[in-house]
Amino acid sequence: QFDLGIITHAICLAALNYGLGTCINGQAIMYPEVVRKFTGIPKSKRITMSIAIGYPDWDFPANKLESKREPVESITSWYGFD
Repeated sequence: QFDLGIITHAICLAALNYGLGTCINGQAIMYPEVVRKFTGIPKSKRITMSIAIGYPDWDFPANKLESKREPVESITSWYGFD
């Protein structure tokens, strides 16, 4: 069985190495015909994941948003990462 998570992670790390940003997007699987229309992916191939890759625009307003979520440190314990 092909491990989609490993290859997705590897692609994102490789892009980062080249100074690119990524956004993993599983939404493509919900609209495969739209994706096929713009990419030429044949119906014989299953669409399981998409990754947006490009140069980040750090001045874009959405990149200034701060999460109101509880900090991860308050709900996790880390061992062996001193």
